[in-house]
Amino acid sequence: LSDNFTRESGAYLDAKMRLVACTEELQVLRESLEGSLTKNKEKDARLEELFRSNTLKTSKICSLSTKVLEAEHHSAKLQAGKRSLQDRCSHLEGILNDRNAELEKTTKEREESVRTHEETQARLSNSIETTKRLRSELYSCKTSLTMNLDA
Repeated sequence: LSDNFTRESGAYLDAKMRLVACTEELQVLRESLEGSLTKNKEKDARLEELFRSNTLKTSKICSLSTKVLEAEHHSAKLQAGKRSLQDRCSHLEGILNDRNAELEKTTKEREESVRTHEETQARLSNSIETTKRLRSELYSCKTSLTMNLDA
């Protein structure tokens, strides 16, 4: 009986020591897990903070992208307006060139007309002078003729 008790006591002590070792190992693992859990919670908090930061940055990027698109659209409108104005200016320049050519032609015609008018005026003055002279001569002739007839 004593041998049996010693054997069972030894097995009990052995089992108890293994149980204590396992309990200590479990405690170390528990502390390690708690440390890991704390670190994971810290990492989760940091990830959450990064996520919020990225969300804000994404929002800003979207806002800036929208502004860029609006600016590009406005720029395209301005370019179209510029082209339209350039076309209009070219059209008006053509009209102005045509009118300048017409004005130049009309000016030359007017100058020619003035020259012709001046020449005609000079001829008219000469004709008037000639007519006056001829009248005077005619009157002299008439007077002479009348005197000769009366004599």
